[in-house]
Amino acid sequence: MLRAYQMGISFLELFDLEVGEVYDMMTESINDHEEYAELASQDDCDNFLK
Repeated sequence: MLRAYQMGISFLELFDLEVGEVYDMMTESINDHEEYAELASQDDCDNFLK
């Protein structure tokens, strides 16, 4: 409940969401502050699909 409150999700809005959606939002919220050493370029993404 605290994490939902921190993300601006009201108690009533939680009833409209599935558990997996809430977990995904929590994970993305936590990862927003994470520093990554390397980011993929467009070439990396294009090569991944080949």
